[in-house]
Amino acid sequence: MANQFRIEPTFTDNPLLDFRLTRAMVHLADEQGPIILEELRRQAPDASGRLKRSLFYTRESAIGVVRMKFQTKTPYFPYVIHGTRPHTIQAVAARSLHFIWNGSDFFAKSVNHPGTQPNDFVTRAWDRVKEPLTLEFIKVIESELGGK
Repeated sequence: MANQFRIEPTFTDNPLLDFRLTRAMVHLADEQGPIILEELRRQAPDASGRLKRSLFYTRESAIGVVRMKFQTKTPYFPYVIHGTRPHTIQAVAARSLHFIWNGSDFFAKSVNHPGTQPNDFVTRAWDRVKEPLTLEFIKVIESELGGK
């Protein structure tokens, strides 16, 4: 997952104003980033908790650019978002696969996985935070342009 929200507050030819806008956007990102991360974790489907725990937030900035990054290192993230087609799973590193179904242990050399439905929790999380984030963004811009 390399979802990024990029804010580029270079609106003027005035370096001082660009600096002030960037500083304000950094403050906004540092305030809102953890809130967005919390919503991503709330929306993330994950029975084991691994995906939720692996989500993290970083911020990068330079004059005129503030980048909020929300990432995960779980290799199966794309399959959660996009789903999977039915497929066969073969035992590779062991003689058999082991899984628990309805409380019973099962072993098999291969299984036919029925596939999974897409679960775009990132879009759901963004839909829940975008309006308040946009309102905060507008307040910051108005404050900086108004000189308050």
